[in-house]
Amino acid sequence: MSPDTSTRRLSPAGALTAAVVLGFAFTAAVAWFVHTPRIFYDELIYMEAASSLADGEGLEVRDEPYEYGALYPTVLAPLLAAAGDRESAYALVKLLNALLFALTAVPVYLLARRLLEPWPSVAVAALSIAVPSTVYVTVVMTESLAYLTVTWALLAIVLAAERPTVSRQVLALAGVGVAILARPQFFSVYAAFLLTLVLAQLLLPERRSLGRRGLRMLWPAGASLALGLLLFVLGPILRGSQPGDVLGQYDVLLRSYDFAIVGKWLVQHAAGLELYLAVVPVAVSPIVLSVFLARARDGSERHAAFVAAFATVNAAALAVAAIVVTTQDDPGLDIDRLHDRYLFYVVPLWLVVFVWWIAAGAPRPRVATRVGIALAVLLALLFPYGELELQDGAKLFSAPGTALPAAIEEIAGSALAGAVVTLVLVGLLLVAVRRGAAKAAVWALVAVFLVNTLLVWGRAFNPLEEAVFADPGLEQRWVDERVPEGATVTVLESSCEGSVLERDSYFLTEFFNDSIDDVVDLVGEDRTGSVRTDGLVLVDGAPLEADYVVAQPGLRLRGTALGSGTAAGLELWRVSGPVHFEGGPGREGFCLELPA
Repeated sequence: MSPDTSTRRLSPAGALTAAVVLGFAFTAAVAWFVHTPRIFYDELIYMEAASSLADGEGLEVRDEPYEYGALYPTVLAPLLAAAGDRESAYALVKLLNALLFALTAVPVYLLARRLLEPWPSVAVAALSIAVPSTVYVTVVMTESLAYLTVTWALLAIVLAAERPTVSRQVLALAGVGVAILARPQFFSVYAAFLLTLVLAQLLLPERRSLGRRGLRMLWPAGASLALGLLLFVLGPILRGSQPGDVLGQYDVLLRSYDFAIVGKWLVQHAAGLELYLAVVPVAVSPIVLSVFLARARDGSERHAAFVAAFATVNAAALAVAAIVVTTQDDPGLDIDRLHDRYLFYVVPLWLVVFVWWIAAGAPRPRVATRVGIALAVLLALLFPYGELELQDGAKLFSAPGTALPAAIEEIAGSALAGAVVTLVLVGLLLVAVRRGAAKAAVWALVAVFLVNTLLVWGRAFNPLEEAVFADPGLEQRWVDERVPEGATVTVLESSCEGSVLERDSYFLTEFFNDSIDDVVDLVGEDRTGSVRTDGLVLVDGAPLEADYVVAQPGLRLRGTALGSGTAAGLELWRVSGPVHFEGGPGREGFCLELPA
């Protein structure tokens, strides 16, 4: 993969810089036109935590402790402090996400340089920030920051596996620690780090001959494991909670599961990853990895480290994705869909494999080629075609790599027809592998990335939540504009089941208005309140006290109406004391039955 005449004028460093700048400019420009959050409660949680931290109140969400990765709200807090209000901060957060995602090209380039020449490494870096998962820059969620931190961690892990000096192991532990602060699920990357060190030792003959002395080289990693186990067991006990609560909301990863179900989802996620990557990287992986293994056996530390990291990190990521979907004892987390949102972090490793194969002249040794094609066919057959929906925003957001096969199903008119068409396309790509058509493979990957990206971003521009402030006269900060600075507002959620507009109106009002301090759900399960026959609102058996209240339209409170907002017509009241309903319209569509 030698540079052509035009690229000779540009150095690889310049090309990498250009890729970062262009990647940032494109995603930031497009994200600017995404006007509303749409993933709840996730986006609300991170905005609330960042706002709480910016206000000097620590990491809290609705006056409760924040239980997710601390790094993202910590990074966002200065933006909220500088912006002054959440509406302005929301625009800045999307710009920051775009920058973080684009900067991922730098550690990916350095990772690729362990095995590739500069220009092929630039190609890997550019492709790594052209993935369909760029859609995550449009949401106030951790993915953009997590992608950057985990790729730095992967680079540090590979360096430590190449030469496991004390300093390199400490650097890798620090990198993994930062990644865990971004997303606690990256405890799996820590496990992969430990296994990578051991596997690299076993692959290299010189280190294998050292026996126990070789393993003693890994004492920093071993010490971290001993300390981690101690904190894992004792920390929660000292806090009066259960062992494993160190993962917060991700403690579901430590539960017991049906291994058959986990295995099913693991295979299906592997199949989804194959289609995400346009098949060829998976098909050529046995060819490339067999070469790397041979070189590792000949003493190449770089090839041994990469093979070890590739195997362990992919296994860890696939396991996490499968386990999250397999959580069946908690109905709130039983999500029957693919989640390459938990998996796309491994894409740079596969891109290194793919570009190495092309740079090496697309070799096709008979046995490895047949194994790769058989693997690709098997995974393509096991892909869950019938469970795809292009119009289901939640499914598409969780798995951007399924957008193209879902579109094929829609055009074909059925899941079976869509599967047949997809398998035909897979077959054509495998023919390209068999014939060593490297250019066709590259264009196929770029095309799949592009089509998936367009389909997924299209959903970001027209979400259902857009209806909440569809009228130009509706202000996002309609509550903050009507109450004094420093005032606190309580939201009374009482929308009927299935009233999507009211539900989204509550969410987005809370998201954009910093004055909202408390949420009481009168018809649900979160901080549930109740209403006495005389209209008094109770929470935990005591009257609810508030200065200002946002309530469902048409319900009269004892106080002064200050105006309404959102397309649902939510109303703001000044009550200054116990919250007391005086009645409601009693018409169909209201969940709250109140005396007239």
